[in-house]
Amino acid sequence: MKKRYLPYLITFIVGLFIMAGISLLIYLLDKTTDYKSAKNLVSLFMDSATATGICMVCVALIKLVAGQGVFDGLGFAVENILVVRNWSKRRFSERENFGEYKERKEQMRKDRKYINAHIYVVGAIFFVASIVLTIVYNNL
Repeated sequence: MKKRYLPYLITFIVGLFIMAGISLLIYLLDKTTDYKSAKNLVSLFMDSATATGICMVCVALIKLVAGQGVFDGLGFAVENILVVRNWSKRRFSERENFGEYKERKEQMRKDRKYINAHIYVVGAIFFVASIVLTIVYNNL
């Protein structure tokens, strides 16, 4: 039972760190706003919770799309550039064509999960938190 909720907990903690980093960045860069008032402080946390939710959902969507093989062409191109520039362990003569590369990647993707429900759930929690903070902000 503990292993089932561990990805949710880890993702939530990462989200809190992202939210804290965004809040700190806004606080340090925004010289015109006085964050000593409660309304401005709630606005700061509302903005950072929204940005964190958006980031988490976007990362989950990118992982979902990557699991379908959308970025295989880009990976093949980068790998070939590394081989040509001799930055890779593979030799130029051992190069595979795109069909072989795509088959190898399909075999690697066969056992992996790309749904990542925990990222969607935690992103939704941050969105709900930003909605609650918006309601609190409008009532202050």
